Amino acid sequence: MKNPQDGADGVVIVRYRGKIARFKGGTIERKEGWIMHIFIESGTLKTRWWQRKPVEVQYYMRGGGGGASGVRSGEDGELKAGEFTLTEDELHVRVGKGGSGGIHGVNGGASWFGGANGGGGVGGSVQ
Repeated sequence: MKNPQDGADGVVIVRYRGKIARFKGGTIERKEGWIMHIFIESGTLKTRWWQRKPVEVQYYMRGGGGGASGVRSGEDGELKAGEFTLTEDELHVRVGKGGSGGIHGVNGGASWFGGANGGGGVGGSVQ
């Protein structure tokens, strides 16, 4: 019997070209002409008033993993990636938390960005 483990937390990475948008939560870096926001906690991304025009945004996210059970571990969160045109003034980013381990592992939470949902992992169970 293995030691039950908590699932890993999710992550949301958002990238776009242009000027840096205001943001709360996450970290920011520039790479090869892209501005990247990395969220490991929930936060917001706001466009500047002069950026209220279509901006192509790409995102990559993973929901929180399911917690392990006494016999098998929960499944990882679902991975999502895509792109859309940013026209909203403010976008909320929710980062899914990993599920807790135990006799019956608990499901991990989903991550969310721009209407897309990165599902949380499924908790393990004793079978």
